[in-house]
Amino acid sequence: MKRYPIIHPFLFAMYPVLAVLAACLPMINPVQAIRPSIAILVITTSILIFLRWIFKDWHRAGFISSMVIIMLFYYGYSYRLPREIHLFDIAISRHLFILSFWVVFLSILVSNWLWKRVRPHVITNFLNISSGITLIYAIYLLAAVWFTASKDPLSNWSRPPNLTEDTIKLNQTYRPDIYYIILDGYAQEDILKEIYHYDNTQFVEYLKNKGFFVAENSHSNYASTCLSLASSLNFEYLDYFAFAADKSTNLRPLMNEMIRSRTSNLLTSIGYKIFISGEYFFAEMRDPSIVFYVPQIHKLATFESLLLQSTMMEILIDLGNINISSYTYDTHREKILNGFAEINSLVPLRGPKFVFIHIIAPHAPFVFNRNGDPIQPDWEYTIFDGTEFPGSVDNYISGYREQLIYINYLTENAINKILQNSPNPPIIVLQSDHGPGAFLESSPESSCLRERFSILSAYYFPNGMTNQLYPSISPVNTFRVIFNTYFGTNLDILPDINYFSSFDYPYQYTDVTQNIYDACLSSEQH
Repeated sequence: MKRYPIIHPFLFAMYPVLAVLAACLPMINPVQAIRPSIAILVITTSILIFLRWIFKDWHRAGFISSMVIIMLFYYGYSYRLPREIHLFDIAISRHLFILSFWVVFLSILVSNWLWKRVRPHVITNFLNISSGITLIYAIYLLAAVWFTASKDPLSNWSRPPNLTEDTIKLNQTYRPDIYYIILDGYAQEDILKEIYHYDNTQFVEYLKNKGFFVAENSHSNYASTCLSLASSLNFEYLDYFAFAADKSTNLRPLMNEMIRSRTSNLLTSIGYKIFISGEYFFAEMRDPSIVFYVPQIHKLATFESLLLQSTMMEILIDLGNINISSYTYDTHREKILNGFAEINSLVPLRGPKFVFIHIIAPHAPFVFNRNGDPIQPDWEYTIFDGTEFPGSVDNYISGYREQLIYINYLTENAINKILQNSPNPPIIVLQSDHGPGAFLESSPESSCLRERFSILSAYYFPNGMTNQLYPSISPVNTFRVIFNTYFGTNLDILPDINYFSSFDYPYQYTDVTQNIYDACLSSEQH
């Protein structure tokens, strides 16, 4: 009698791992897939052996094992189907419907009535072939992504040298601690009043009373986070990306430029310790000279969180009974609070130090009201704004305003702690990477450029040495002014230029400098 190996449970079990890996390969290190792969194979083996012990039949045990594996590890896909076609409006009703189906289906599969009417070796052979085809498809997806990435013009990119500025030396006579705090999407005062119906005078006056120079006419150089921060931390425009990248969507080089920036390299060369806090999952964080603080230390890795959402654990995640995914509103709320807590924890550390903190707030998602109470949006977790924001424009405006008020409170506390507990007066730059995006679209013509480019930009300089600052200074000149003022350099102040690019083609810049003051008809209706 011909023997048929029972391999289909293991092949079915590995499909979600490879499929999720293919979906997020550009964002993560593939090594993250090893631990969940081992766990899934152990679970599959345990289920198979247990069912073999129950039924005394390898074919039957393998058949039921595969069905159980599909239920456990493919659950997220079946769960999203009714959500996408809007058959059910409440999460619990979707779960009850899908679970009821699986209970009935598995009850039929384990019944003696069914098993007496099938040919075991035929079932095993069919499932082996089916699972093999499924796995081959997943491998094809992975290979396609890998091949596309290898052809990407930025796959082996490195920043071209700047012969003039890469050789600059910083004066070591005075080495104050430097805090570069990014509040993602924080708008300028006039935009808050005009579009978001909020008078931010109290917070701006707080900054001025503390000794900050508030650049009241500052605009971001780019419309997106990665471009803006890569530019400011390297104190130059990213024209070389526009020439090299073409239509690439690869953001990894930008993240690496943020982590291993010219600012960090120069400060490290004169004895600074570098502390970076935020989520930079595109970047390779293996630089021994940098201390990374990821603002949620007890969560799973990025890949594991995404994989978990395709499994039956989606039930507990969706109903809020567990909080182990990195991509939930509860976790996002925790990241914001931990980001501010890390500022407080770093202040007492011996310097000199450069602290770069990136907090994704008041940017969407809006998870706090003005009093700091948690808000749970009615839609699936996302950090996108503009046309990708799942709520209405009114939802965006009201949610942004509420969250900004609480972020002001947290920011004031953090600044107070820095100023009170620093042994020597520090440099503090409080800045946003870009403005909010209630009226952001894929083209500059249809977007409200005044809203997107107007930013908060405030500087605390020891001894009030603000003579090189000016009201319209843009982020690209931030560290040029700092190095000129405190470290004896003579860097040119660059013209303040503003570039727009869409999320789909981040390196296809359009110069919109002449348009950032244009009125926005769409915003005037709110």
